[in-house]
Amino acid sequence: MLCAVTIARAVALALQNAQPKDEAADAVELLKEILTQIRISPEEKEQRDMALFCHTCLWSIRAVLNNWELTSTSFHCGAAAKMPQDVRIWQIEHPNREVLLLEIESGLRFLSRHKDIFAGQPWGWLIDFLTAVESELRL
Repeated sequence: MLCAVTIARAVALALQNAQPKDEAADAVELLKEILTQIRISPEEKEQRDMALFCHTCLWSIRAVLNNWELTSTSFHCGAAAKMPQDVRIWQIEHPNREVLLLEIESGLRFLSRHKDIFAGQPWGWLIDFLTAVESELRL
């Protein structure tokens, strides 16, 4: 079981020590926005739940970095899912594939630069997901 607020506090604290808070908050916001531009098939409940959980974690990290108040309604727990490697389960909704590709590349660079902070789940799922979408966009 993973808890978004617990993950967010740990990641935000590590990010604050690694780079300026506003830069980290902007990069986290970009990752959060990328997730809103890709729709996962409704039949893939576990994967949709994982994307929602990652979105909640990213929102919570940004909230901690910006000193927003986290309430009990921010609390979200979920089990870690694995991204399917052989099946495409998403649809791109971003109006410009080239711009989305640039955003994903930027997000993956941020995650890679801080790979010691973004280790384990849900980050492994997010990296696998973004890498799969990146590969699709390159075709």
